Amino acid sequence: LYRSRILTAPLPETALKLRVRNVAGIKQADLLLNGLVLVCGINGAGKSTLLQCAAAGALATAYVRGQKTKVQASRLLRRGADAGSLTLAYAGGDTKVTYPDAKVEQSGIPRTLGTALGINAAALMDLAPKDRVAEVGARLKADPTKGDLTAWLASQPPPKISPQNIDLLWERIEASGWDAVHATAKEGGTRLKGRWEQVTGDRWGGKKAETWAPAGMRPDRIYDLAEAEAEAARLYEISTKMTMQSVASRTSRSALEARAGRLLDAQAALDRLMAEQHALDVEGERLAAERDGLPDATDAAAFPQCPHCLRAVRVTRAAMHGPLVLEKAPPALSGEPLERLRAEIRVNQDAIERLGVDIQRNAAAIVEARIALDDATKAQRDLEQMQTFSAVSQSDIDQAIEDHRMAGRRVDGIRSLNAARDIYQEWLVNERMVEALAPGGVRATIMQQRMAGFNGRLGEVAAAAEFAEVAVSDECEATYDGRPYALLSESERWRVDLTIAVAMGQMEKAGLILVDRLDVLHAPARKGVLLMLRGLGTPALIGMTAKIVSDAPDLAAARMGARHWLKDGVLEAGA
Repeated sequence: LYRSRILTAPLPETALKLRVRNVAGIKQADLLLNGLVLVCGINGAGKSTLLQCAAAGALATAYVRGQKTKVQASRLLRRGADAGSLTLAYAGGDTKVTYPDAKVEQSGIPRTLGTALGINAAALMDLAPKDRVAEVGARLKADPTKGDLTAWLASQPPPKISPQNIDLLWERIEASGWDAVHATAKEGGTRLKGRWEQVTGDRWGGKKAETWAPAGMRPDRIYDLAEAEAEAARLYEISTKMTMQSVASRTSRSALEARAGRLLDAQAALDRLMAEQHALDVEGERLAAERDGLPDATDAAAFPQCPHCLRAVRVTRAAMHGPLVLEKAPPALSGEPLERLRAEIRVNQDAIERLGVDIQRNAAAIVEARIALDDATKAQRDLEQMQTFSAVSQSDIDQAIEDHRMAGRRVDGIRSLNAARDIYQEWLVNERMVEALAPGGVRATIMQQRMAGFNGRLGEVAAAAEFAEVAVSDECEATYDGRPYALLSESERWRVDLTIAVAMGQMEKAGLILVDRLDVLHAPARKGVLLMLRGLGTPALIGMTAKIVSDAPDLAAARMGARHWLKDGVLEAGA
C-alpha cells in the first residue's frame, strides 16, 4: 500500500521518485525523495548501492559503482535476474537505466540534477590537485576576463603593457589557453636572452642586462649613433686619401700614363663592337621574320583525314599536358614544291645558326673591350687623384687608420648598446606577461578573490551542521579546524567532504544530495548534519549502517523526513 501510494501520488516540484529493480544487491526499492530520506540496514545490505543508483539517475548515466564501460556495467544486473532497471522521476519527466544493456532513456523534459561533485556522488578531495582547482574554478567562474588581465597589468610596476599588446595577448589566450600561452611566453623570454648574448658577447643576467654597456661607454648615457657614423665616415675618407697618396708615391707614373693612354682606343673599339652588335641584331630579326613567313613544310600525306567531311586535318597540342586540338590542315604540298620549300627552310636555319655564332663571338669581344675601357678609366682617375696628393709619412697614415678603427668601434659599441637596451626592454615586457600568465599571476589573484566567497559559503554550511571550520586554499587543499586534510580522522574527512559537496551543490543548484555512512559520526553529532540538510530545501538521500532500525534516527517522529529499512535487497518502510 505504501509503495503504491508513493508511485501514484502527485510529484512536488522539487521531489523525486526512485524505483530500483534487480540492480547489484538491490532486488526491489521504491522511494519518494522529498526532504530527508534515511535508508538504514546492516553492513552489506546495499545502502551504498541504493545511493549509487540514485546518483546514476540524477546524472543520467549507466555507470554505477565505478563502472566505466558497458561490459562492466552489464555485470550490475542482480544475480539470477533477467533484467534490471533504475528509474528516477522528477517533475516533468524521468530518467531510466536498464541492465544488462546499460541503456539510458529519458522521457518528458530531459534533466540532470547536478554533477557528481555537486550531489556528493564523488568527493572533490579524491581528485588530483590540478583537477580540484579546475573544478572549483569553473564553479567560481574564476577564469579571468580581459578586464581582469588589463587591471592586473595596470597594477604592476613598469614597464607598462600597451593596449595593443594586451589585445594580442588576449587573442592568444582565447585561442590556446592560459597554460599554452604561458609556455610560449617563457620560450620567448629564453630567445630574447639568447639574442642579448649574441649582441653583447656576454652571459645573460637580469641585473647585468639592466646596466650593461660596452667597454669605455656608460650605461646611463644616450649616444648619438648618426653623429658617430658621420665621424667614422669622415675619418675613413681621410685614411683612404692618405693611403692612396702613399700608394701613388710608390707607383710608377709612367705605368699609369700608359694605361690611361689606351682610353680613347678602348672607347672607339667598344663603340665599333656595339655598332656591329646592332647590325647583327637587325640581321637576326630579318632572318626570324623570313623564317616565320615560310609556310608549313609538312607532307600532305602526313595529315589524317576527317571521317565525316573527308578533309585533311591537323592535330596539335598547345602544352605538354594540354588538350588535343583539331584544325584544318594547311594547303597540301608534295613532290617537287615540297622539296623546294624544305631546301629554303634549311638555308634559313643555317643562316640563323651562323648568325648566332657571330653574335656570341661579338658579345665576348664587347666584354673584353669594356674591361680594357674600365682599366684605362681607373688609371686616368688615379692620375688625376695624384695631382691632389701631398707628402705624407707612414706614421700619419697609421694614426689615421687607427682613428678610423676607433671610430668604427665606437659606432659598433653604440649599436650594440642600443640593441641590448631594446632587447632588455622587450624582455621586461615579456617577463611581465609571463608573470601575468603564470598560475600564480592573474589567475591566482582572481581565484583568491573568488575563493574568499567560497570559503564564506563553506563556513555557513559547516556552522549549520555544527562542524568546526572548513576551508579550502587557493590550491584547493582543504583544512578542518586549521588542520590539513591528510592529517584528519575518518569522521573529520567525512565532514569536510560533505561540507564541500553541499557548497558546490548550492552553487550549481543541484536537485539532490547524497549522504552515505552517516554512522561515521557519533549520535550527538548527527543532529546538526540532519538540521543542515533539512535547511537546504533539496531532497537528501542518507545511508546509515545500523544493527536494528531503532538504532537510526526516527526522522518521521522528529518531523524531519522518512526512515526506511533495507534488508535482503528489499526496501521496507521504517517504524
